[in-house]
Amino acid sequence: MKNLKKDGRGEGTEKEEVYSKLIASLWAEFVVAGFLVAYFYTSITGILALETNLDGKMLLPPKSQSVEGIRIMSDIVWPDYLSINYIIQRPPNFSNPEEYHSFAVSFVHFYY
Repeated sequence: MKNLKKDGRGEGTEKEEVYSKLIASLWAEFVVAGFLVAYFYTSITGILALETNLDGKMLLPPKSQSVEGIRIMSDIVWPDYLSINYIIQRPPNFSNPEEYHSFAVSFVHFYY
């Protein structure tokens, strides 16, 4: 058992004392802070550079039957159910060419 000092701490070897002083020094804090900044910088830039365009087809073999199901969902079902619906509060008289033309021009400006 190590000899205890009056404050209850044991005596350390010379290496332990040098290590303790090094870890507790201001330079060690700067080095650790620099490593943390570099670590977080590379992590954040890497996350921002990720392209998240993963599709279900990429996860399956090309000859799998499930690929056809994914194609049906992405090409047929999603375009039908995820289309944008416009609600017009005061629709024009579509049989009147003047009203329809002004509506079509304003809609083209709105859409593009």
